[in-house]
Amino acid sequence: MLRDAHSDLGSPAGLILICPWVRDPEPLENSMFDVVSAHGCEIYREAYTQDHPETVMCPYTSPHSTPSLEDLPPMLFFIGGVEILRPSIESFVARAKEEGVDAKSVIAEGRPHNYFLLSDISTKKDRDEAFREMSEFSIRAHDRFKKA
Repeated sequence: MLRDAHSDLGSPAGLILICPWVRDPEPLENSMFDVVSAHGCEIYREAYTQDHPETVMCPYTSPHSTPSLEDLPPMLFFIGGVEILRPSIESFVARAKEEGVDAKSVIAEGRPHNYFLLSDISTKKDRDEAFREMSEFSIRAHDRFKKA
């Protein structure tokens, strides 16, 4: 929305997206290894959008429906290897790259949605690797921002 309606404010130096909901039109498929279910995602979607069709498919609540991803800032995506949102996120990352966005994804094989944020299931290694990736990304984003 900053890019489309508030370009005078400038762009963020970068975006860190942790297992984001990008709303691929493909239906979600449950994974017995994930901490979320397709039904649970639909409940969250209904609560977030109040099930208004124009809100459900709005580019700002469903980034997959955005006509163009050009001119978006660099993005770092974290994806759990067994999470049900993985195909949707990977599709969005591929599209972003095709449209010239500097997008990187970190896939944690065998790990569920929000894997490094959930203390009951994350390991020190999960957290250390994720925080190192975020730190390196933030430093690069800061350096680009200073040069601009």
